[in-house]
Amino acid sequence: MSLHTLLERRRAAAARDEGVAMLTVIMLIMVMSALSVLMLGVMVAQVKPTMYAGKNTRTIFAAETGLDSALSQIRSAIGPVDMDGKYYGAPTLLPCSVQGKVDSSTSTLTYAVNVSYFDQDPTGKDDAWRSTNKLACVSGAGVTISPSFAILSATGLDAGVAGLATTAGDRLLETMYTFKVTHNNIEGGTIYAFGDKHCLQAAGQNVGDKVTYVDQSNCGGDDPRQLWTYGKDYEIHLSVTDLGATPLCLTGNSSTGGNVDVTLTKCVTGNTDQQFSWKGGAKWIGQLSTGKDYSTYCLTSGDTYDDTKLINKTLKYGDCLGDNTAYASFDPDPRVGAGAASYTTGQIVNSLEFGRCMDVTGEKVIETYMIDYPCKQDPSGGGKLKWNHKWKYTEPPGLVGTYTGQISVYYDSSDTKKGDPYKTYCLKTPSASASPAYVTFVTPCSSTAADQKWTRTADTGVYTDSWTFTDQYGRCISLSGDKLDSSWSKLIMATCSGGPEQKWNAPVVNKEAGLSDYKELKN
Repeated sequence: MSLHTLLERRRAAAARDEGVAMLTVIMLIMVMSALSVLMLGVMVAQVKPTMYAGKNTRTIFAAETGLDSALSQIRSAIGPVDMDGKYYGAPTLLPCSVQGKVDSSTSTLTYAVNVSYFDQDPTGKDDAWRSTNKLACVSGAGVTISPSFAILSATGLDAGVAGLATTAGDRLLETMYTFKVTHNNIEGGTIYAFGDKHCLQAAGQNVGDKVTYVDQSNCGGDDPRQLWTYGKDYEIHLSVTDLGATPLCLTGNSSTGGNVDVTLTKCVTGNTDQQFSWKGGAKWIGQLSTGKDYSTYCLTSGDTYDDTKLINKTLKYGDCLGDNTAYASFDPDPRVGAGAASYTTGQIVNSLEFGRCMDVTGEKVIETYMIDYPCKQDPSGGGKLKWNHKWKYTEPPGLVGTYTGQISVYYDSSDTKKGDPYKTYCLKTPSASASPAYVTFVTPCSSTAADQKWTRTADTGVYTDSWTFTDQYGRCISLSGDKLDSSWSKLIMATCSGGPEQKWNAPVVNKEAGLSDYKELKN
């Protein structure tokens, strides 16, 4: 076969293959077009879920931002610094709700936080309970009492996704904030000379400074030289020095006898030259070196000065002079403190006038009202406290819940003009219609008499409902605005309000702040 013939045959075969190649190309184009349409459908179908997922992610961060913002405002709701240099919460500054934008002012990504406050633990409680028990909150005015808990509900929001509900993708977070709560009175008050015409003032805040009597026109302010604290150690501190490393105490000198100048010296635990007991006759009496009994020396002016000569006299530690006199006796402001008075000493300390205790008026069980009087002291541990300051009642087991029983005193005087001697007298509530509703004593005691039954409420988990004494009518023992000699509040039955004037022998409560029960809710 010639070369020419072979080439011709190849050209003929190639001509026959051109149609097949074209068909293959066309089929390939059709397959790719179909796949493109399919992929386009898949991509279009995924746009909406992708946009939803993006919003879902953004709004959870927005909700978290809202929680952070609300918590910041809650923790910033503080009042002015007190005399101890400490800050305390201001309920009226608490936010009821918080709103804001994330990032720029034009951002559609926002948060909205609702804050509900409670004085009892809302853990595990349903919406109905929360609605009933939450504290009233007014925007710009907060709440009227200090809450113990807050529920923060934060919603993160963003612009809606086309084709979905506007709220689709919004997220809702909830957490509970436990407030740092301190139910503790801030001690620091004025010590007046009996009759309130003078008060004690330190020369300064240094070791060796003396203390003088100043006229009442210069008393009762915030001068730190006039503010004193009387604690369980029987020491009388210059309150402002408790802020530093060296607290200073009133100090006498029991070893020298006679009248010696009282000075400020470093407080030393167990130093009986710095320990004084408030007792009958309105005396600040010293203690023996054993620390278990009264000494024979008192804080006084050193002489029987009349009111016009007492000004600027130096406070002395020496012979105990006349009872209930301006030159030898004192009337401490309730804020000075209760010393060692407590349930263990048989005393009942008020939480508003926290330096004063329930007292049988003038040692007369037949008196028509009882009073709140400066808490007397007994360094011996119970043997020297006078009967009219010793009350008997029963605390609930573990100081939790309630106990119903009697409140009594044992009248051990032989003075029949003040009552039937050597008998137990029980506290009696007045009738529901009595006005004023003062409490009185009665003997003989009756375990079945309804007006002698008292419900002692200790810790209920809700501070406003705790540490009270209530009668058969549900009224609380409280302090009356009516006072004996314009000084000593009378005990009266009043509608329970949860106020400190109705709390007795309430312990110090310290609870740390924290977050708990963090969760996402269905929006």
